[in-house]
Amino acid sequence: MRIEYKILWIDDDPDWVGSKVDNVKEYLSDFGFVLKHDINPSYKGIDFSQYDIIAVDYNLSDEEKGVDALNLIRKEKVYTEILFYSQAGEQKLREEMQKNQVEGVYFASRTNFLEKMERLIDTTIRKTQEINN
Repeated sequence: MRIEYKILWIDDDPDWVGSKVDNVKEYLSDFGFVLKHDINPSYKGIDFSQYDIIAVDYNLSDEEKGVDALNLIRKEKVYTEILFYSQAGEQKLREEMQKNQVEGVYFASRTNFLEKMERLIDTTIRKTQEINN
């Protein structure tokens, strides 16, 4: 039996996300999971609670920033794991989070995104296994 693992990507560059999806699919399949994912350039009108991980890019468009998505997710009291990433690097993201006081967010640059995503997947799977046992 295969169990679905759902990831939401909030990113305005579907080609970049698509370049990562196969890696994540393969990583999850080693644990017996099937990746179900959605890619959205905007964060509006989404039921965030249905996802295991939410990955959010810093720069979404001229009008929308990833920080705004994070604020909305936490305002809706959704405590799903979030991986916030940017080409600008992790330090820039940490500074943004301090200014906006958003809690419970992991950071990645685009260069180490897959490594951080895999570590976050490991964490969420381990939590699920502990509950099941």
